[in-house]
Amino acid sequence: MAVILDANVLPLVGRGQSTLFDAALLLAREAGHEVLVPALAVEEAAAARKRNMEAAFERALQAVQGCQIYAAVKPPVVPDVEELATEWAARLSEHVRVLDVPDGAAEEGLRRA
Repeated sequence: MAVILDANVLPLVGRGQSTLFDAALLLAREAGHEVLVPALAVEEAAAARKRNMEAAFERALQAVQGCQIYAAVKPPVVPDVEELATEWAARLSEHVRVLDVPDGAAEEGLRRA
């Protein structure tokens, strides 16, 4: 038996996992179930994390620009958010098995909903 998680359970902010994600992993493993995540959900979550990071770093840069009016404040080093999102997705696959989604599966799921 397996537990299939969707993008709603995957952590979209922060450096690590979320409490909900950690709890789902723990409960599934305690019951001896494999944890599966569709590839589409991983892509969706990675894209959402990327958008969240871009917004956070943009706010940081704007704050520094506001401070530079008053003092010589150095701008922060902004990491490559695409790389961070890709690394996060790779780390996620260390904890779950990512399922390839057949062509047309997303459309079929929407049609059935």
